[in-house]
Amino acid sequence: MLEPKTIKRAIGPILVINFFTGMGCFQRKGKRCARNWIELAYPVSFIIGIILLNHYSKLYFHMYLDKLFNLNQHLFWMIFHCNKFLMTSLIIAASIKAQKLRTVITLVEACDQRMEEMGMPKRYRTLYKLQLYMFGILAFIVSVTMVISYWWQLSFTAPLAVKLFLGFTLTLPVVLIGISNVSFLFWVRYTGMKFRQLNGLLRSMLSTTPEASMHKRVMKLIRDLDRKKFRNECIRATNANANTMRAVKQIHLELIKISRTMNDVYGIQILLTMFTSLLLITCLLYVAYRTIWLPLPTDRFLEEMGPLVIWLLIHMSKIFIINSECTKTSAEAADTGDLICELYEPSTTKEFRAEIRHFTLQMIQNPLVFTACGFFDIDHTLIQGVVGTITTYLVILIQVGDMKVDHERPTFNTTSNATITSVTVD
Repeated sequence: MLEPKTIKRAIGPILVINFFTGMGCFQRKGKRCARNWIELAYPVSFIIGIILLNHYSKLYFHMYLDKLFNLNQHLFWMIFHCNKFLMTSLIIAASIKAQKLRTVITLVEACDQRMEEMGMPKRYRTLYKLQLYMFGILAFIVSVTMVISYWWQLSFTAPLAVKLFLGFTLTLPVVLIGISNVSFLFWVRYTGMKFRQLNGLLRSMLSTTPEASMHKRVMKLIRDLDRKKFRNECIRATNANANTMRAVKQIHLELIKISRTMNDVYGIQILLTMFTSLLLITCLLYVAYRTIWLPLPTDRFLEEMGPLVIWLLIHMSKIFIINSECTKTSAEAADTGDLICELYEPSTTKEFRAEIRHFTLQMIQNPLVFTACGFFDIDHTLIQGVVGTITTYLVILIQVGDMKVDHERPTFNTTSNATITSVTVD
């Protein structure tokens, strides 16, 4: 396995994949003007390619849409246009935030250097393996999506080139959205790993155990002071702990800044993906509800429900995973406060206790909260809000749909009765 020496080599896979999909920053050394030109020209050409791809695929979809979707054609076109808008927006947002992504990499490099000086390893190999693991899962999801889409949607009689072209068009949005989400999750996992390292260092400073509780150690300290047995080694140890606490406080603040800058880089992407996922989940559930009540044969029912279930699983899992990872990292950063409060003991020096008080005030003023451009927090409460919103709008759509059906039926029956009556009179 490769053993990266620098952070840029450690995150090489994610930088390369993001750049070639138009959502990254160019990292090769050279003139800044040339680098900015490449970052501007390549995403623009990629967007033009997406527009041309969607234009020509739209022609083929019009030719074979009856064979692709027999019932849910309006839903298909909504997903098609949503994906086109989302892909273009992701590339534009990533190009605008390219410079801030470089800032994140620079801050990460400086933070890793400081943590290594304190005895905490950089763990670049773990980061490298984490990227391969996450992109491997994404490749598996894309492969399963392609196979199932081909089985249910592209099994009609058509040239192989047409099937491959349409399959690529259906899969490309999943790839781009997945790469954007994986990149955001990678940086969230990175900050979570660094917070765990800091908390591990603080736990090693804890000396309170069931055998030596705080009360016993304080009483022992009082007896040592009365007997004048207080040694200078203890004073040197507490002074060293004060220096360590000061360094941990600074690194913790740097990690908070890294997380906020990274959140600013991917805030627009996360807002767009969350909004489109909420919209599509609501529409997919409504169409699935209408499809279930239709008197369809089993094979036709599976053809209609198969793509709906696939897209539902993709969007639901995306919302759940992103919120869960952000919640874990925020909880890990908050756990530092509990640890430093346990270290606040009367047996320590005034300098050490002063550093803990400053650290506590710093954490109160700088909590770690992931947001989608400040519109809402990304945590478990968002999952609850999404479930409530989807349920509310789904009930409204079902009620409106049932009212339309009930309104159409009496009209048809009245017309029929009037016609029969007129025929009888004649």
